[in-house]
Amino acid sequence: MITLTIILIFSGVTYFFMKKNKENPSVKQHTEERNYTIDERYNAEKVRKQKEVDRILEKISRKGMESLHADEKKLLEDYSKTLK
Repeated sequence: MITLTIILIFSGVTYFFMKKNKENPSVKQHTEERNYTIDERYNAEKVRKQKEVDRILEKISRKGMESLHADEKKLLEDYSKTLK
């Protein structure tokens, strides 16, 4: 009877710690996050804007200018000003 109790307690403690380790990310995982440079962030934003403009231009070619929303027209206008 005592042996069974000890085994149950040991199993419970082992289960508790195994479950706890899976729920909490380790410190090593947090240190692997990448810090992006200013240039990398700038280039990523530039690519994102270009993809958005390309999407809007594709929409114009398929459905015409009338299909654009006001925010899409504003984005194109702002983008064209940056190119000048």
